Amino acid sequence: MLTEGDVIHRVITFFEKNGYKIVDQKNTSQQGYDIVAEKEGKRTYIEAKGQTSSKPHSNRYGKEFTSNQKWDHVSKAVYTAMKTLKKEGNCDAGIALPADDVHMRLINDIYPSLQALKIEVYLVHESGIVQMYSP
Repeated sequence: MLTEGDVIHRVITFFEKNGYKIVDQKNTSQQGYDIVAEKEGKRTYIEAKGQTSSKPHSNRYGKEFTSNQKWDHVSKAVYTAMKTLKKEGNCDAGIALPADDVHMRLINDIYPSLQALKIEVYLVHESGIVQMYSP
């Protein structure tokens, strides 16, 4: 299972391989955008979520989040991306999620709206592969 930290690390690697410079990154205990990357003068802000807690002292550590928790995480990530587009102006905003069945279903249900809002979705596979979502 991927933690939020795993998702962040893999998306950063993906961005770097695709010519982005990482301007800022957070760990799971820090506030703010999880990833800020820049390419050709344009910034991309990413909100990441995991499948399990990355905090050893939490009740969910090592246990997969429930469908309801994943729904909550996706909702918050989309809200953050929408808020980012308003606050930061000329930028790209996206969310990064594990590529499991629940996250895929949740994203598929709202994908036309995400496209209309120009919110990018990055799916992170257990194997380390990161892909932009496209149904």
